[in-house]
Amino acid sequence: MIVLGEKYKFIDLEKELLEKKGFKLNFISYKEKNSDEIIKKIENELKKEKYKLIVLNTKATIPNELIQYLTSLELKGIKYITIENFLEKYLHKLYIPKEINEASFLEKIKPFSKRQYILKRIMDFSIAIPLGIISLPIMIYSAYRIKKESPDGPILFKQTRIEKNKKPFTCYKFRSMRTDIDFFNHYTQKNDPRIFPWGAFMRKSRIDELPQLWNVLKGDMHLLGPRAEWDELVKKYEKSGLITIYAI
Repeated sequence: MIVLGEKYKFIDLEKELLEKKGFKLNFISYKEKNSDEIIKKIENELKKEKYKLIVLNTKATIPNELIQYLTSLELKGIKYITIENFLEKYLHKLYIPKEINEASFLEKIKPFSKRQYILKRIMDFSIAIPLGIISLPIMIYSAYRIKKESPDGPILFKQTRIEKNKKPFTCYKFRSMRTDIDFFNHYTQKNDPRIFPWGAFMRKSRIDELPQLWNVLKGDMHLLGPRAEWDELVKKYEKSGLITIYAI
């Protein structure tokens, strides 16, 4: 993934999260550079890697020559996404400019109206209950496989997350990692030795998240909407001066 421009500065934690999602980041700045230099830089990167996405991370005016070149890349299969949409889609964040002299983003931050909240809860129940009934056999089987492949730990993994009023709640997932292996990092790693075979399948198929239907029914979070974030990440975001959009 090529990030064109320096409008938004990614912190190390965000880079780490994106790399875990399979994004290989390559930053290209065109500050004080002419179009030919930028085009050559992009061409060199495209020769080295098969990039399919370019993030438009710029607030400066793009020269006509560069626009023409970027248009030609789009015809060859390269996709574009603005930094605002990228942050919302892949990091579940609302872009807020570093220089708070432009406050138009505040228009997008609105609480649910009473009618919207009722409709959201109707949607939650109308989908979560049937889905829970349909998926009950696979949840029972998953519990059996977890105890078979990793008998030392609990069936459910509990994680503290933060909802919209900064109130913590316990989020439930099927446990996909062994508990009898000491590991230096609590973040999931590539080819993580703690993940047992059925756990790997659950993570890939998202079966491990089925217990969160209970959180939806309880009202901890909605079935559709922003992700309720892990409390440790919320602390790191706030410590870095970033604003987190809390979900419910």
